[in-house]
Amino acid sequence: MIAQARSFSTLGAKGHMVRVNGGIGTVAFLDGEPISVGAVQVRAGRIVAIDFLADPVRLAELDLGRLAT
Repeated sequence: MIAQARSFSTLGAKGHMVRVNGGIGTVAFLDGEPISVGAVQVRAGRIVAIDFLADPVRLAELDLGRLAT
């Protein structure tokens, strides 16, 4: 996962903090197109899960266009 995060940063992707399923999340964009949505679950002040969605077909189903600016 760390290698994937580093590769996103070298691509020049830009992220936006968002709420995902009521929790902390981020949407990463490259050239105005979403490339991933990430969510972090926190319990008792500790990260207990990190989930990423990077499937282009599933990302296309989400309404993320207004975040691209």
